[in-house]
Amino acid sequence: HYPEMEMISFGPNIRGAHSPDEKVQISSVQKFWNFLLETLKRIPKAS
Repeated sequence: HYPEMEMISFGPNIRGAHSPDEKVQISSVQKFWNFLLETLKRIPKAS
């Protein structure tokens, strides 16, 4: 809808997002969490 807009989706695998049938792939939650924690560890701390 907005070809000039650059975006990413960041999170576990979800089907039917924001609907009554929304589902998350349970096996993807831990993988996402581990990736998020490792990413946050790499952000420099403010001095």
